[in-house]
Amino acid sequence: MKTMSCRPAFRTARLLLAAALLLLPCLALRAQPPTASASGASATAPRDLARLLDEIWQDKLKHDPEYATFLGDKRYDTELDDHSPRAVNDALARGRDYITRLSAIDTTGLSHQEQLSVDLQIRELIEDQEAARFKEWEMPVTQYQGIQLDLPQLAEHTQFDNPADYDHYIARLTKVPLAFSQTMTNMQSGMDERRTPPAYLMEKVLAQVQAIWPAVVGASIAEHATAVAEHGGVLEIVCDESVWAAELELMGPDVVDRLTTSLGRPAIVSLRCRTGHS
Repeated sequence: MKTMSCRPAFRTARLLLAAALLLLPCLALRAQPPTASASGASATAPRDLARLLDEIWQDKLKHDPEYATFLGDKRYDTELDDHSPRAVNDALARGRDYITRLSAIDTTGLSHQEQLSVDLQIRELIEDQEAARFKEWEMPVTQYQGIQLDLPQLAEHTQFDNPADYDHYIARLTKVPLAFSQTMTNMQSGMDERRTPPAYLMEKVLAQVQAIWPAVVGASIAEHATAVAEHGGVLEIVCDESVWAAELELMGPDVVDRLTTSLGRPAIVSLRCRTGHS
């Protein structure tokens, strides 16, 4: 079944905001070169800032290759995100270095937009450091995000323009077992430390889908098709006749998009239809 074509909404929004903040100083640098009256460090500050922000952005893409693919950047199409504790610690270490380097830039001669970019980037990096104590990576799977949602969407996000693109995708698939292993290790660490998503939240998705089901698929289909279970983003539908199951299979991608819009998050990635009694 074809899956929806967007990353988890809150993660995508944050990364797109980061991209905008990182690109603005670069655009400003092209439009407003340093004036002749600028001196010393102040004269080079805009260029230094643009280079550093670009370095931070490139670091994001390198260490989040699945998001790079989502943006159409093919440089890392053979890689999957590294979910290991070592990768998390390395990212935090790079973040601390970026905080130090950003703080060292003389903002005196920067434009208001450039100063704002510095402040917001430092704030984001500091928030990442502060959030680390909650060990969110030990809860890698929820009803909103996780490997069960990200991996099925990779094929749809990947641009296949030539044979090399297919070779890269196959190379990426060989790393799926490691990604699962890392995810399960992190989940086990979370369970050992009693750090797991609340059960009642994990159980909410089905009830929420059932409440909006008639509005999403229409009253006529809802009379013959019932949402009965949800597992890892896959919604199980029981239909009283095979014709309705076939209809919903064809409507699957559109129904998933409607559910995402109605729920306000990508909680459902595909439908599994069967005939029987609900």
